[in-house]
Amino acid sequence: MFGEQLTEILEKYKIKNRKLALLTGITEGFISDIKRGRSVPRKDNLIAILDNLPLTKEEREHLYEEWEREVSPDTFVKKYDELSNKYRLLLNAAGGEEEGRTKIEIQRINEKYIEKIEAEKEKYKIYYELFMLLDEDERKFTIKQIISNIEFNLRTAGKYEENKEEIDFLKDCLKHEIEYEF
Repeated sequence: MFGEQLTEILEKYKIKNRKLALLTGITEGFISDIKRGRSVPRKDNLIAILDNLPLTKEEREHLYEEWEREVSPDTFVKKYDELSNKYRLLLNAAGGEEEGRTKIEIQRINEKYIEKIEAEKEKYKIYYELFMLLDEDERKFTIKQIISNIEFNLRTAGKYEENKEEIDFLKDCLKHEIEYEF
């Protein structure tokens, strides 16, 4: 509970209710009620408390989270706890926090990549349908023109040598009239 956490912090730093009251402008009685769990401060009072205690970043975040739990509906707190537990289990299953976070981030990036590929597939379907409107000779001619343009652009950009194998493969496919798919 927030009051218990605040009490521990005040004891740790040897700060009396009177001193905190003077620093924050909150009455000693209200601070006492907060510590006993009878009251929860409004957000402006919480910020005043947090700003006037010598907290580490972790202590500040923890105290804020405890306050949020206290002022949130029970259903929210229950759902938050369930998700937090699942997240911790996932991190542990993935080999610890750092490795787990890395794996989760990799998974997120992979999912984003898959979404982009799926969107690209839709474009390719349109390109394919348009391309298939041409007869076979026109398709071959169009492909030759595209390869020629790509080759020119790669030479201009100074990237031809690193892509030469792929260009040669495409040219070879056209020479031997191997079926191409998009």
